[in-house]
Amino acid sequence: MRRKNVFLSLIAAIMVVMVTITGCGKKDEEPVSTTLELPTTTNLQSGVVDNRPNKVASFSEAEFSTEGFLYTSGQTAEYYVFVTNNSQATVSVNGNATAQDNSGNAMGLSSASIDVLGPNETSVMVFSFRDIDTPKSVDYSLSYEVSKYYKPIISNLTISQHLNENNVTLLVKNNGEYTADFVQAYVLFCDASGNVVDRKWTYVTNNSSCINPGETIAEQFDCSDSYNSVIVGLKGRSDGNSADTTKQADASVLVTKELTYDSGFNTIYYIPAYNASDTALSVWANAVAKDSANNVIGASSMSIEVLGPKETSIGKFSFHNVGEVDHIEYTLNASVASYFCPVVKHLEVEPSLYNNNLMVSITNHGSVAAEFVEAYALIENQDGEVVGSEWTYIIDGNSQIAPGATESNQFNIKQPFDHIDIYLVARGEGSNNTAEFECNGIMRVTRDDTAQISIDSEQYNSTQVKQSAAESEPEKTESPSTPAGLRSEFKAAMDAYEAFFDEYCEFMEAYKENPTNLSLLSNYADMLVKLDDVQKKFDAWKDSDLNSVEMKYYLEVSARIEKKLLDLV
Repeated sequence: MRRKNVFLSLIAAIMVVMVTITGCGKKDEEPVSTTLELPTTTNLQSGVVDNRPNKVASFSEAEFSTEGFLYTSGQTAEYYVFVTNNSQATVSVNGNATAQDNSGNAMGLSSASIDVLGPNETSVMVFSFRDIDTPKSVDYSLSYEVSKYYKPIISNLTISQHLNENNVTLLVKNNGEYTADFVQAYVLFCDASGNVVDRKWTYVTNNSSCINPGETIAEQFDCSDSYNSVIVGLKGRSDGNSADTTKQADASVLVTKELTYDSGFNTIYYIPAYNASDTALSVWANAVAKDSANNVIGASSMSIEVLGPKETSIGKFSFHNVGEVDHIEYTLNASVASYFCPVVKHLEVEPSLYNNNLMVSITNHGSVAAEFVEAYALIENQDGEVVGSEWTYIIDGNSQIAPGATESNQFNIKQPFDHIDIYLVARGEGSNNTAEFECNGIMRVTRDDTAQISIDSEQYNSTQVKQSAAESEPEKTESPSTPAGLRSEFKAAMDAYEAFFDEYCEFMEAYKENPTNLSLLSNYADMLVKLDDVQKKFDAWKDSDLNSVEMKYYLEVSARIEKKLLDLV
């Protein structure tokens, strides 16, 4: 049942994104401000006799306090209830709510919960109502029981709020000794009268779906309207685990440079990364954007799922609704790759230029299929400044380049350029991926005065990278990409599902930049067909028995997808 609920929440998130995008510019879908009468008391469940151990039979109303806030937009209403635990017990909270019209008639029903709430902690639950007119009031009842499954974590989290003209950026730090798992942040934007004019929420976690002890994660929350103040709430839990240090790697082995490009819609920081170690790594980073006065004005995250020994790949931070970015601050985090094996080193890039079309063919010389191969073309002038950027998937109908196969795609280059750097991002399943051909994952295309192109396959990222490559040792055999406890077919279905939504999110970003592009609308139809295929593979697992390792991976994938979709809204 839990897996089914997660699945349904993902579908709901997709619908929210689609409705938000297609509804832009329609006045009747703008947030509606109201001065509704809100209840000041709740009906607490009482009279329950519970003889089970580690349970509290009942709680008095005085042991908990609540405050409710209503948000409406079109035919959607959301009621946010902030619950404060004034007792000495660690509890879980369940609630039911009824939206009512002026006559007290029920308009809609909703339920919500809080996994764990410790003494003196405040968290939030959201009652969502769809396809109803603006309710006059919301009546709700809450029930409490002692939590024996999770440890409370809210009291260990501190929040730094940075209010900007078009967004609020939160920095959430874990001051405790346990990981804070699946932390969610809710931001309510209010006008001068205290009415909610917009709301946003997302997961505030690293690539392991948690905040490690001592770690700080930044997230940006955009507001579609002007606001006077904000109300912030957190949800989260802990299993009582410390940070897993067994797979951490020395991030100093990654040699990077920053390449900045202002698209007019986003400020993008491209981060090429080189792995000078002899171990396949997974790379993740969370960044804050700052203005010239060193104020925090935005946040973004990047990841490279697998970066093989002596490989170069690329990640990017994308900042929107932040104003002028002076600089960014981030730390690269590297861990031993657990789920995928490196394949970039076995991909041969063959570019050709005809007028403004840069055609790129990629041949897989390895023994393992290269999945979800992305090519990034950074268009640079003589000074090495990025004056344009393009990206595309170069894959077959199965979202891969099979061993021995060649796949092609093209870029349309509109800007004058001195050279174009092509970076690859890809991953593979399995191990022992060896071949005679080795590419480091980056290719340079140059054009002289006669408009001819030449290819330079030398590692040119930095002097340090060249030196590291020259001193490298023979490649070591990679460990299997499927960890113990994960069935390969299960993992393949989960990864295909996540990869599809990576592609979907990239598409929607492009569509938001240029909603009149007819070719993008045509591509959307193809995307719906692909969704049907990956959805069927995903559905096949929802009623199966998953072990604890598979369930953990399932929840991590679900959380990452939901976060990506919510970032689009």
